[in-house]
Parts: sequence; C-alpha cells; structure tokens
Amino acid sequence: AVIGASALASGVKAAAPAHAQQPTDTTTGQGAPPTVSPQQLDKQLADPGKSDRKRPSRTAKGPNGSILVRPGDSLWTIAHGELGGGPSNARIAKEVDRLWSLNAARIGTGNRDLIRPGQRLKLR
Repeated sequence: AVIGASALASGVKAAAPAHAQQPTDTTTGQGAPPTVSPQQLDKQLADPGKSDRKRPSRTAKGPNGSILVRPGDSLWTIAHGELGGGPSNARIAKEVDRLWSLNAARIGTGNRDLIRPGQRLKLR
C-alpha cells in the first residue's frame, strides 16, 4: 500500500497485481485457446492441411486379426474404424482401452497416444 500511495503521489501508475493479469492467446486474442475434440485433433495431426478429407477405410486385415499402423493413425482412429458406424466417444474410449491392453508391450512406448507407423497391432 505504501508503494502504491507513493506512486500515486508522484503521478506514476502502479502495475496491476500479477494474479490479475489474464494470459492471452496471441493467435485468437482470447483468454484460452479453443478446445478441440479428440477426433478433430486426430484429423489435424494426421494431415493438418487436409483435416476434412476422409481416410480410406481399412479393408485388409493382417494375420491373426492384426492391423498395420499407418502414418497419422492413433488408437482412437483405429478403434473408431473397428467399431464402424457412429459409435459414441465413450464406446470408442472403451475400445481404445481394450486395444491398449492387448498391445501395450508391442507398442513399447508406455504411452497410449504414441504409436508408430509400421507397428502391427493385435485386434483380438
């Protein structure tokens, strides 16, 4: 308060407390970056310039019900493709958990969000 009072007396503006300043996103000028659904993020990461393009469906399964990971794939996109139709996010998340349980050692990253092209994952 003493510093603020002396600043007012001298005509100098006191800075706002640090906790009062809101971080801003320089790209949007708003307080927080926009939220993105897992599906939108998968599309953007797979091909940022063409996120609206549909990927060809997977028709060829590997030996013993396996699938070969392609560039841009994630467990989420693989699970969504395996379920077909329009499954709910909860159903896809459950399938992701199942695929991770089957393939955690095979994936070898310890991170269900990090699979690599060329890996062969078990589906059953």
